[in-house]
Order: sequence, then structure tokens, then C-alpha cells
Amino acid sequence: MRTLFVLAFLINLALTAGSLLVLPDRVAMRFDSDGLSVGWGSKEEFVLVMLAVETLLFLVILSHPLLVRWLPRSLVNLPSRQYWVQPANWPEAEARLKLLVNEAGTALFIFMGFVVLLTIQANLAKPVQLDIYLFYSSVAALLLYVVWMTIKSIRMFKPPNDESSPNAPPTPK
Repeated sequence: MRTLFVLAFLINLALTAGSLLVLPDRVAMRFDSDGLSVGWGSKEEFVLVMLAVETLLFLVILSHPLLVRWLPRSLVNLPSRQYWVQPANWPEAEARLKLLVNEAGTALFIFMGFVVLLTIQANLAKPVQLDIYLFYSSVAALLLYVVWMTIKSIRMFKPPNDESSPNAPPTPK
């Protein structure tokens, strides 16, 4: 999953940098709820802002395993926390968190790439206008993914039901 995450980031960088070749000198950078531009800037400004945001997000997500390792476990919020923060279970919790964060980062970069494509499309249209239905559809897809990821993480961090395990949480009777 880490490879896919890095690949999604690199594709975003290439797409954003490549937009310099097709965007007009003056570009719409912010849009209202109808898709009309409410903020303009140079294409270089657009590219620099997007590259900075993409790189910052990439570095934060990439450094997540280090942050989890360095932070006190009391600051890490997990389902079934009392089970996963125990020393015997912590390495598995770290591995599962890394997988989830890389997957979420990949989804985020797919969304961001789509937003860059929509921004390019909007700036090449006459008159300049964002395809608001595609934008809202992509936001809805991202929100559905977040719901699915939340359910997945709850299931992924459900402790095993092995009552013979010394680290298993007590089962309700």
C-alpha cells in the first residue's frame, strides 16, 4: 500500500507541474457553490500552492509511523484501545495503523488529483466555470470512503476473541 501511496503522490506532482503547460496565465483558483470563480491568481501561484499542499500532506502521512512510535501511547486513539496499547499487541497495532494511513493517503491524493483536473478543465472553459456536479460527486465519494474507512478501522482493531490470551480484553457475560 505504501508503493501505491507514493505513486499517487508522484502522479499528483506531475499533474500539478504539467498544468503549467496548459493553463492560461491568469487562472481561477477559488470557486463558489455554483462553480463561478471568486478568486484569481497566476498559474505559477496555483502550481506553487498545490505543490506545497501536496508535499506537506505527503510528508505528514509518510512520517505517521514515526509519530506513532514517538508519541506516548496515551495520545494514540484506537478502537479497543486497552487491548492494542499493551506492549505485546502494540507492534501489530502500529502495522495496522500504517496500512490504514497509507490507504487513506492514497485516497486523498486521488481526490486531490481529480480536483486539479477539474481546476484545469474549468480554466480552459469559456466562460471559466468549475463543473460543480463533478466536484460535489468527488466530495461525496471521498466522504463515502471516509465512512467506509471508519467502519473498516473499527473492524480491523476489534481484538481477537481468544479468551485464553493473556492480553485479550474481558468478554461481557
